[in-house]
Amino acid sequence: MANDDGKEAAQHFTDLLRSLGQMRALTGPSWRHLARQSGVASSTIQDWVKHGSTPDEVDGVKKVAELIVDAARQDPRANPDVVARIASVDWTAAHSAAQAARSGLRGEQAASSRSQRLRAGRMARERIAGLPDRPSPIADWEAQQLNVHAAAAPGDDSSAAAAFVLPVYVRRPHDENVRHRLMSIVNGSRIELLVLRGGSCTGKTRTAYEAVTQHLPDWHLIYPKTADALVAALEANAVTEGTVLWLDDAQQLFEQPAGEEAAAALRQLVEQPGPVIVLVTIWPSAYLRLTAPPMRDAPDNHPHARALLRPWSIIDVPEEFTGESLDEFYRRAEEDSALNAALASVAHPGALTQTLAAGPDLLDHWLHAVCPYGKAVLTAAIDASRLGLSRPTTAFLLSAAPGYLRAHERAEAPHDWGQRALDYGYELRKGVARALNAVPLSEGMGAEPGVHALADYLEEHAAPLREGLVPPPSFWTAIESEAGTADGLWRFGQVAAQLGFHAQAEQLYSRAVQASGHAEALWGLARYRELAGDHQEAERLALESERAGNPYGVRRLMKMRRWPASAELAVRADAAGYPRALSRLSWELENVDALDLFDELWQMVTEAGTYASDSVSKEDEQG
Repeated sequence: MANDDGKEAAQHFTDLLRSLGQMRALTGPSWRHLARQSGVASSTIQDWVKHGSTPDEVDGVKKVAELIVDAARQDPRANPDVVARIASVDWTAAHSAAQAARSGLRGEQAASSRSQRLRAGRMARERIAGLPDRPSPIADWEAQQLNVHAAAAPGDDSSAAAAFVLPVYVRRPHDENVRHRLMSIVNGSRIELLVLRGGSCTGKTRTAYEAVTQHLPDWHLIYPKTADALVAALEANAVTEGTVLWLDDAQQLFEQPAGEEAAAALRQLVEQPGPVIVLVTIWPSAYLRLTAPPMRDAPDNHPHARALLRPWSIIDVPEEFTGESLDEFYRRAEEDSALNAALASVAHPGALTQTLAAGPDLLDHWLHAVCPYGKAVLTAAIDASRLGLSRPTTAFLLSAAPGYLRAHERAEAPHDWGQRALDYGYELRKGVARALNAVPLSEGMGAEPGVHALADYLEEHAAPLREGLVPPPSFWTAIESEAGTADGLWRFGQVAAQLGFHAQAEQLYSRAVQASGHAEALWGLARYRELAGDHQEAERLALESERAGNPYGVRRLMKMRRWPASAELAVRADAAGYPRALSRLSWELENVDALDLFDELWQMVTEAGTYASDSVSKEDEQG
């Protein structure tokens, strides 16, 4: 009974706050006025009276309540009985009862927390047993399992392909920073990110591997290979105290369809006690893609990834050996054949990590291909990576390839040209690296049939060489088939637009609309029509976008127009049954005291013959 009484007291105070919010929505005053007169931030006031949040102190609530009641008494629209009831509330007593109820509930929750933790622990162990990627002691992990690059075989010797060659490790200055940061987390009590940023084949993963194996041999490590596997591991509470969460090439996780869900789950994880190390390796270009704010009017594709990554300091892994570390490399090379081979073939003395991993050989394999069909397939895979398609299918590659070939190459193609092209992509270079690689199954052994992954060195270093070059029509036809869904078409259209392929982006948006009336794709088409000067069609598409579920279609189009055209658009949208844009515009004008423009807007509404009953006065619907 006591528990029920406590809940009622807490709910009563919440209801009182919301009653204040309803009264303010009807009669005013504005949020700005309330904040100025009460000394309480506008956002805090809205949190109280819109959402019923109970503050720790009641004095601010009392000031706000007095201001709202005074305004309501002067407004004939307000119900006098309701005003009198709110005016008679003893806010201090109601707040005290709500606070006491909250304290009582916390006490009951604490009493049962131990048994709940024990039960949760048993359930977590059962869930962990069924995970595709499970934690294991760090001492049990091999470098190859953690995606550390092997060293290229000396010279042209490909007979060493069966052996995983891990050369002697030569430290560089960043290694000391990594180890210092690592031990700082270990000796603390938090869950923290350790972010290593560097290009492909610069030694990020080897740096991390050497640090954790040397300093944390008794810890556990879990290495989820996909965003879905990462979400599953976090839901199963598999990341516990004394665990390294290994997120190698993290961009491949966060840019998958479930990437944002995974990033959101990680944001919740880092709020828990530790110590736990979330070890992230990432390319500089990918870090920028994930953390940069979206362009104006563009959808925000990575809000959780950005919020997760940006607060943490970064350790940059350099591309070269310099100074004392280069001298040490020369000394060690006298005893290590892999290091010696790298010195013998490196283009310039510093770029040794890439040479060890055969990166330049892969680039040469593509640029100076001896098989034109292989080069076409690899170029299609490189262009696909530019659009975010990191796992192209065989059907996609072979469908896109003809557009990259000369007429005589197509005419003279042997019947098995496709297999020859794929074989060329899978050809082993220096005994360690392939331009195309098989994609492992998400669970169990084996590879995904008919799915390929471009070597990360090519993804980073070959893609910039294609910058500004528009892929051929066959590529875009293949992309439409590969997308599979309207949402996939829209996402490819988004990236195409960002790369400057506007005609192709518009075509992809159009296909997405044809497939399902995709709301964001409709807005994309509206934007292109507006830029082309077809304002009437742009307006029709923006309204259609709102009708399909995009609440910002008209408002985005308004931002592309100047006053009074933007206001006229809002009024027409309101008359068509979409009041949100007009509501937002009126609220913005009121809050910046643009009274002349506000009056002009009202005149437009009047002349249009619509009242916009809730649009102009009801700020609660700003969204």
